[in-house]
Amino acid sequence: NVVIISQKDTVYGELATLDQDTMMVKIEGNVRFITRDMTLYGSRLDYNIATGQAHIKNARILTSDFNLVATELIRLNETEYIAEEAEFTTCK
Repeated sequence: NVVIISQKDTVYGELATLDQDTMMVKIEGNVRFITRDMTLYGSRLDYNIATGQAHIKNARILTSDFNLVATELIRLNETEYIAEEAEFTTCK
């Protein structure tokens, strides 16, 4: 039952570790990453607090504009993602 609040973002999960030297957060189990524009679900999240880059296993993203499901998702920045074995739709 971990909750991490970082300015405008909140991350939930079952188990978390933080490396303050690299600013890497690793969260496992029922991961939920909530930002102003989206909610991301996954089974594991490796997130760099400093850069905003993330790697998510079994990802699902919900936004007001689209839905995305992928076995693996890499967030390069706020607008760029790389998805593997993914389904994308603008339908609600």
